[in-house]
Amino acid sequence: MPSWYQHRAACTAKRLRAARAEAPPSCAAILVDVAPGGVARSSPPQVHAVGLRGDVAWTEVVSSPPDTQQVRFYRRTEQGWLHTAPDGSYWGKAVEQTRDGLAIYCRERDLPYLEPLIEHVIVIDSELCAALDCPAAEPLVLQFVPYSTSPTLLDDRIVLASPWLSGIPSQGEWEQEYLEELAYWVTYARASQLVRSNGETQAGQTEPLNEVQQAILGEYAAMYSDRDAADVPLLRRIADAYGTSAVERALRSVQDGPTPSQFLVRWSLAFPDRQERAGFEVLVEVAQEAVQAGRSDTFALAAGLLASEGTWQAGTVEYLHALN
Repeated sequence: MPSWYQHRAACTAKRLRAARAEAPPSCAAILVDVAPGGVARSSPPQVHAVGLRGDVAWTEVVSSPPDTQQVRFYRRTEQGWLHTAPDGSYWGKAVEQTRDGLAIYCRERDLPYLEPLIEHVIVIDSELCAALDCPAAEPLVLQFVPYSTSPTLLDDRIVLASPWLSGIPSQGEWEQEYLEELAYWVTYARASQLVRSNGETQAGQTEPLNEVQQAILGEYAAMYSDRDAADVPLLRRIADAYGTSAVERALRSVQDGPTPSQFLVRWSLAFPDRQERAGFEVLVEVAQEAVQAGRSDTFALAAGLLASEGTWQAGTVEYLHALN
């Protein structure tokens, strides 16, 4: 598939400086010979099993450090055996399970290795639903797929790469970075259900999230999964002005899809009036902090507000000149 080769090229381009802590988890199968810090491993992976199906071979290997079990695929060509895309038949039949408000979709070969991840999600989901009153009729869907992908939310499903591709920890302990990324998407998915519960059309379809909802959902998920308020410029200011209990209220306050200006007015103690100089300063600070934290949705929201009126633009330019 062309998309697989494009993905491989993108990962390989980062090979000399890639580490599991920096490269996307979806690059793990390609960067398996690169140790943390971008240094080549001193010894090759140990091959534990080999299989052949047509002109595609699979090999199960263990690499270190850390000790991680993975599968690789190779295709027989005129140039010899070359690394190729995963063959879905390796994973066996599809499996469905229901556990404590979760709907889990995977393949037979993945099932024995999923329990630590499922337990992690159940703990996070239970805490979330205690705060958000999750609808009983809406389970959280986890789908493990036989192709490389970082954890992401797709059509209300949290989609993750098969453990055989992302790497099965030999000691049973998943890397903290991976667990935090999974916690982020669990939180985002549940919070999204809450925000969109008031946004159904007469035809039963759900309205797309607007810019305010996207920014608040992203910050809420980051705050909950990382437990670090420094990376959430909007919600941190709301918590400072109204108390930590206001974070859930702020999430609920965007259910009706307010405009950016309406959102600021609702939380006026945290965001001064737009005609005041303090209002410019706060929004510029939010935009700067959003860039530092990698929160693109928050930056887009703040930048849009700063550019929405001529007086805002003039005040922002004046303030930025004062900073310099």
